[in-house]
Amino acid sequence: MRVREPIEWVDDVYPFTPSNGSTAAPKGPRPRAAHSANVVGREVLVYGGVALAPGGARLQGEEETLGDLWVYSIDDAEWRCPWRWGEDGEKEKEGARGPTPRSGHVACVAKDRYLLVFGGGAGNVLASNDLHAYDCETGAWIDVAARGEAPSPRSGHAACVVENSWYVCGGGDGERATPETYRLDFSDIDEKVVRWSAMDPGTDENAVRAAGKEGLSLVPFRGSTGDFILAFGGSDGTCSDALSAMRVSNVDRCR
Repeated sequence: MRVREPIEWVDDVYPFTPSNGSTAAPKGPRPRAAHSANVVGREVLVYGGVALAPGGARLQGEEETLGDLWVYSIDDAEWRCPWRWGEDGEKEKEGARGPTPRSGHVACVAKDRYLLVFGGGAGNVLASNDLHAYDCETGAWIDVAARGEAPSPRSGHAACVVENSWYVCGGGDGERATPETYRLDFSDIDEKVVRWSAMDPGTDENAVRAAGKEGLSLVPFRGSTGDFILAFGGSDGTCSDALSAMRVSNVDRCR
């Protein structure tokens, strides 16, 4: 009888190097929460978040928001840090046009090349609603013209990609929930142009139930009648188990 390996989570990733048999813990990002992680090709990109103490406990004293970008090579089993915000928190000392330190943001990968970062904040201060783009081929942040109506500044929102569109919804700004749903068309990002558009104003009861929360999740789903985005969970002061769907394309576009 063939014994299958158990499917389970492990605490850390320890690379094995055949040349010396080392399984030492790799040098990598500090413990953190409320960061983002995305896959580009054979690499995992981790950006931002709130620093934690070893073991995952909250740090004592003032909260530290991180502004570093880490890349994990799946093939080489190694971390590297190609960019970080300056230590003074006000001026970039490496790279150019990168986002300020933040947590509670969203990030996605466009065309398997560009890392896009939107929203979040540091402590009680929200980041602007600027869109930031990192070119993984050149290893640099780039200027992208974001046209149209962008979402207002927010944190704790959710996002997912459907083909060449990035859908962003939910979260809050410290005073109110932000249940609006927006679409970013990045089909022309190679020309450094993207376009925001409002998909749903978030004013009716169904929209508030679906996206009027922080900490919700958003995933894409392709059904027989088109592409959908599914929103689940989150909290408006009370944790929710609501599952809602929005169709974002018809069946003809899915063929």
